[in-house]
Parts: sequence; C-alpha cells; structure tokens
Amino acid sequence: MRTTSYNILRWETAGIEQATVVLFWMPFQLAPEGDPLPGFTTRAEVSRELARAPARIVLGMPPGALSSSHIRYHAHQGGVPIHDTLEDTVAAAVACCSA
Repeated sequence: MRTTSYNILRWETAGIEQATVVLFWMPFQLAPEGDPLPGFTTRAEVSRELARAPARIVLGMPPGALSSSHIRYHAHQGGVPIHDTLEDTVAAAVACCSA
C-alpha cells in the first residue's frame, strides 16, 4: 500500500472510531462519465461499524440503490434503521447528537 493511501485510511478510520454518531449516506448510483464514482469503499466502512458499534450508525440509502441487499440485510440484523432520503438521514443523525 502506498504511504499516501495508508495515511488517508488511518486518518479516516481514527475519525470514525472517535465519532459519537457515524452517518453513512449510500446512494449507490453510477455517475455519468467524468463524475466521481459513488462511495464503493463505504461498504467496507459500514460493514466494519456494523460489526463494531452498530448503535452509533445512522444509515441512509434510497430505495433504488444498486446492489444494496448485503448492507440492508446486515443493518436489519444489527437493528440499524435505514432512511430513504439524505434529509431524513441527516435529521436522524442530528437527533442522535441532541439526545
């Protein structure tokens, strides 16, 4: 692994681990050419947090998200609700921070 990638991953992982609430928005839509790819690596981060600390997760995924069954299944098993819109996901995260 390149040093730059390692440092970015170390920084991201530390941030997630230290957070009180972790919001994941997972639209899983392929973007037009030239646009950045959707957050495919987010799947690994969500899976890790579902195993580590599911109570901290606020998860959002629109109903039509591509290849979302795996994450939906494990979220359900972990008791993590899935919000259908970004607005609802953010509102749920803010509510968790206010509680």
